[in-house]
Amino acid sequence: MSEENVLRVRPTGLNTTRQHRDLSERVIVRFPGLVRALNLLRLRLPIRSRLRRFLLLRLATMAFAAINRRDFDLLGIALDPEFDFIAAGDLYPADMVGHHHGHSGYRENWRRLDEAFDSLRIDPEELIDTGDRIISLVRANAHGAGSGIPVSMTYFQVFTFRDGLVIREEDVQDRAEALEAAGLSE
Repeated sequence: MSEENVLRVRPTGLNTTRQHRDLSERVIVRFPGLVRALNLLRLRLPIRSRLRRFLLLRLATMAFAAINRRDFDLLGIALDPEFDFIAAGDLYPADMVGHHHGHSGYRENWRRLDEAFDSLRIDPEELIDTGDRIISLVRANAHGAGSGIPVSMTYFQVFTFRDGLVIREEDVQDRAEALEAAGLSE
């Protein structure tokens, strides 16, 4: 993978624990076309641009904060109606493995996760912007719903964009799989 063609960001200090929407999130819910416009702007900027880095971090902060508080109305604004979520077999229980289509498939996946785990949070540790894809190394922390046993794991999410919206998310266990899913290699 050529370092000139990607933007690597180690997001430190992102506030993904907010229990309520901030002002920018309330504006985006009121004007949902802004997410698409911001993503399209991000894609037009040079890969090393400070503004591109800022937009990547801001959009990632909003997305991870929304998922951690289960704000699917906000999160859904960034997802294409034909969104495809792919859950890898080495990360998810057998009944959740495979493709989950559209907003309803995504919400159903999260309903099942929330049944299995208490206080599940996902936080980004690294973001790699390749243009029309973003690879995110994330850490998931939770407790088993019945047992209370703490669970912590890292894995990769590969987000594919079309026309400024996420059309696909593929969750995989290792970096090589993530790079391959993004059309790259190490």
